[in-house]
Amino acid sequence: MTRFAVTTLVALVVAALAPSLALAKGPSAASLMGPGLAGPLKLSSRTPASDSFWTIVDDIGFFPAVFGQSPDPMLSERPPGSLGPKYVMTYALPGPNGENDVLHQDIYPYAQPGPVVFTQRGQAFFVDQRTRGGWFVAKASLKSSLVAAGLPASPPVSPPDGRSISSREVALLAALVAFVGALTILIRRRSQPARAV
Repeated sequence: MTRFAVTTLVALVVAALAPSLALAKGPSAASLMGPGLAGPLKLSSRTPASDSFWTIVDDIGFFPAVFGQSPDPMLSERPPGSLGPKYVMTYALPGPNGENDVLHQDIYPYAQPGPVVFTQRGQAFFVDQRTRGGWFVAKASLKSSLVAAGLPASPPVSPPDGRSISSREVALLAALVAFVGALTILIRRRSQPARAV
C-alpha cells in the first residue's frame, strides 16, 4: 500500500470518527437545585474549577446513564436504604446541530449507605438518541464534591408538610423560641405582686 493510500485511509477514519468523538465530550454545564439551596448551583466545564465539574460528572454516572456502558453499572430497581432529600441536576449537552439538549438526573447525595442517582429512561438528545436511564450507585466522593461546590454538608431538615428548611432557618427559629421564652419569664416576674417584708 502506498504512503498516499495509507494517509488517505487514516484521514477517512479520523473524519468518520470525528463526529462521534465530538459528541462524546459530555455536558458543557449543569445546575443543581434542591432543598437548602438559595438558588441553583452552577457547574461548568469552562471554569477554573472544571476539574471538579468533570469529577462530579464521572462520579454521578452521567455517561453510563445517558450513553450506556459495558459492563453496565445501571440498575433497574432502586437500591435499598434511605434516600434522603432529592436534588435535580440539569445538564446542557451540546448536540450535533450546535444546539444544547437538556437532560435531568435526580440526585440523592445524602442517601444511606452512599449517594444514589436516578436517570429517567428515554430522554431525547442528539436528535434521535435516548438516555439509557436507571438507578446508579454513585461514587462515595460525589457528596464531598457537591459540598465543595456549595451543597449543604448535612441534609436540610424537612417539616411534615414536605417543605424543607435550612439549618440557618432552624437556628433562627431556635433563637426566636428562646427570646419568646425569656420575654415570657420577664413579664411574669414583673406582674407578680411584691411580697411584704
